Amino acid sequence: MPNETQTCLVTIVQPGLPDSVIRVSPADHKEEKVWLDTRPGMERWMAIQALMQRFCPRGKYVPVPAYYHPTTGKQEDLQTLLIHGPEDIPLVELDGATLSAPPAKEHAFRQDKTEVQTAKEQVSVLTEQVGRLTTAVASLLEVAAKRSVGRPRNEV
Repeated sequence: MPNETQTCLVTIVQPGLPDSVIRVSPADHKEEKVWLDTRPGMERWMAIQALMQRFCPRGKYVPVPAYYHPTTGKQEDLQTLLIHGPEDIPLVELDGATLSAPPAKEHAFRQDKTEVQTAKEQVSVLTEQVGRLTTAVASLLEVAAKRSVGRPRNEV
């Protein structure tokens, strides 16, 4: 899909406000949600805004994202839709840039129990080998000590 250009639907989620959307073209992914209640989300939205400002064609303005519902916060306004179709969503066409997907999140994960078990088995095998090597070295030192006791000092 690298040759195929797509239009990305960016949904901005703000606490206390209805979701707002904007379309950005060209992009290498179809949709993205930006959560403005987290630091990475705010940084991502600032990066998208900077990209739109920098690569918007001359003579055109960067539109403001459109809200799905009125921003009054009244419960009855949630039934009122401001966006009825894709043509109601503002479109930004970038000139000379492509909106790339955000980096994948890194998640800490627990190792599988079988991996932990094999690691424990390897440690036990290595412990046994070190124990055997220690006894072998000790017996070699005993043999060397016995031989050196039986020899006169000028003999080497």
